[in-house]
Amino acid sequence: MSGVSKWANVNLQLDYYPCAQFAGLHLANALGLYAKRGIEVTLLPPPGAGGDEPEQIIKQQRALDLAGRGIPSFMPTIAVGSVEQNVLIPAMARGVGVKAFGTIFQRSPLALGALPGTALSSLKDLAGKKVGMQMVGLELMTSLIASTAFESRADAPTIVAVTRQNKIEALLSGEVAAIQIFDCMESIELQERLGREVSVLSLDSLAQTAGGGGPLPLGYSQVLFATRAALQASIARKALGAFMEASQEGWLACAKDKAAATDAILADREAMGFGKASGGFPYQQQTEKETRLTLDGCLPYVISGEGPVGSIDAGVWQAASMAMASYGYASRPVALSSSLDSTIWPAAGSVNKALASHVTAGKEGWLAVVGEMRAEASRRAKALECRTGRLPTLAVVCVGNPDAARDTLQACAACGIKSETAALPETASFAQVHAAISALNRRSDVDAILLQRPFPSGIDAAALGGFIAPGKDVDGEAPRNPATAALAAEGCFTPPVSLGLQSPPALTAQMVLDADASLPPPPPWLISRAAPLPVAVEGVMQLLHRTGLVNKVVGGHVAIVGLAERGSVPLAAQLISCGATVSICSQQTLSSTLKALCLSADVIFSAGDSPVLLSPAMVKLGATVVSLSSSVSVTLFPDVTFDVIDASTVAALLLNIVKCAEGA
Repeated sequence: MSGVSKWANVNLQLDYYPCAQFAGLHLANALGLYAKRGIEVTLLPPPGAGGDEPEQIIKQQRALDLAGRGIPSFMPTIAVGSVEQNVLIPAMARGVGVKAFGTIFQRSPLALGALPGTALSSLKDLAGKKVGMQMVGLELMTSLIASTAFESRADAPTIVAVTRQNKIEALLSGEVAAIQIFDCMESIELQERLGREVSVLSLDSLAQTAGGGGPLPLGYSQVLFATRAALQASIARKALGAFMEASQEGWLACAKDKAAATDAILADREAMGFGKASGGFPYQQQTEKETRLTLDGCLPYVISGEGPVGSIDAGVWQAASMAMASYGYASRPVALSSSLDSTIWPAAGSVNKALASHVTAGKEGWLAVVGEMRAEASRRAKALECRTGRLPTLAVVCVGNPDAARDTLQACAACGIKSETAALPETASFAQVHAAISALNRRSDVDAILLQRPFPSGIDAAALGGFIAPGKDVDGEAPRNPATAALAAEGCFTPPVSLGLQSPPALTAQMVLDADASLPPPPPWLISRAAPLPVAVEGVMQLLHRTGLVNKVVGGHVAIVGLAERGSVPLAAQLISCGATVSICSQQTLSSTLKALCLSADVIFSAGDSPVLLSPAMVKLGATVVSLSSSVSVTLFPDVTFDVIDASTVAALLLNIVKCAEGA
């Protein structure tokens, strides 16, 4: 080979049997591409039924570290796992201290497979039937079924737990009507052995339909990850960078010489003790022909031509992660900086295709995203009615002007959400409004409560918000929700009342998220699904993630120009959790400082009431301007106008109403 001395080991725990899913790694080892870079890569067989891969890597790394403790010449060994993003993110939400740094598949091949001739275009085709899912797919399928509008609850498919070993037999015997498969694996094998094309329903496309066209909750597949502690060591980072480089070379070699790749897979399969190919199920017994055919199926998922092999687009990653929390199979959102290390291997790109298409489409493109949000709210409202027999219900508390809620009530009606007004006269006292809120808290047929601003002078709306029941707080009203109180309590943010300019230091909550699992969990204001953001902020964050504009935010500089009581600081907290450096500027900020900060910003949010705060000369080429206020200079044309933000606020409100109802 080359004469490079070995300086590090990488133990890669496969989450499946040696097969075409890992062809690039098998071939890279066979060709000596890892050894050429001074690292030894050991491919380990799957540990069991699957679903606990992140926990397994934690245990392995601890055992490896313990074995080398006190031995000066001990060569570092990094434990690396591979698993789907929809398994990894829920584990991170549970507090497992791991982090992704690369991937194998650029999109998920997860699908449902049925016998040839079976109609399978949607989940409704499986109404009243049994679906076999492995442990790693049970919660996912439960969420997708729950979000599908069946004629009645009795029509929903029944989920049956199956294993890697028995699922094919369960399908062939008729025990289940469909099973969880990889479209690039089992579907090809079944077709080869049955002599007919099997019916396949992609869960990737199914999730897109279920999400109203929004971000896919499946994300990446065969994601590569290690412990957070290991990723802090410079030698480990260097070793994993070399590993990714050699793996890319291995995958490109697979595309050029599929016969050599097939031979490498079969050799490793036998070396790991899975025996010679016999043409039977499960997959460790694939024939040479089947291995070659599945390699053809896997390569398009790996080599996309849109960036380095194994790279992860931060925007796509975080959009999928947010959707997982929204769908409920991750217990809480996980901050991007806590889930993905994009510094080890080059990222897929700074701006993804979704963002490009929306920007070039102008205002209509951004409003299309808002339409997707409303469609998702409507779809989930109908699914909830199907499951429970009742529609999500909003109660709007109005004081002095019942007509002020007209637009909100109309928006609810258009999305299939029931709404009503709790109208009080303008002379109502604080105690009377409090009593009305308490009555709504007690009503089981009311899922969400909204305070319709503005309130008459003399009534403290912010104080009233604290009396809304946590599960019915649709607009982040309670004191526990706004980031202002949380940041002040953490001792790391001066309240905006006294701010001229504030560039917040490292957020304590973020430090907790980035820490090992042994540390306390992040504070509820950042992660609790029961503590929503103000809908204006939620709407902005939905736009960022659904369009990919979050790519500019991650690792970038964001300037918020102007202060809004319920907007600027909560928005800043969310942007920080995405990995941005945030500057908040007010009318008291020196003009020279304001201009310098804006000129260095990748994204500028104009939240000020005065149009003189921001001018075109303060925006650098390529920066994105988002208007959070209707008071924008006529000489400044923002990329995202206030009417789009206003529409996204309404759409976010509709989504939050449904979420409150779903959590009831």
